[in-house]
Amino acid sequence: MIRMDYDISDEDFEEVNQPFIEDIHQYVRNNFIFEYLAYYIATGYRNDAL
Repeated sequence: MIRMDYDISDEDFEEVNQPFIEDIHQYVRNNFIFEYLAYYIATGYRNDAL
């Protein structure tokens, strides 16, 4: 939900924002990073670039 009715302090923002950032990092790590690394290594091996 987007709140537009008040300003919040930097501390309150970090308290709300930090769990969101951690969830995004975990999602990217679990769903994209490993496949990207496998593709990177396979492509480098195939092109004799390692």
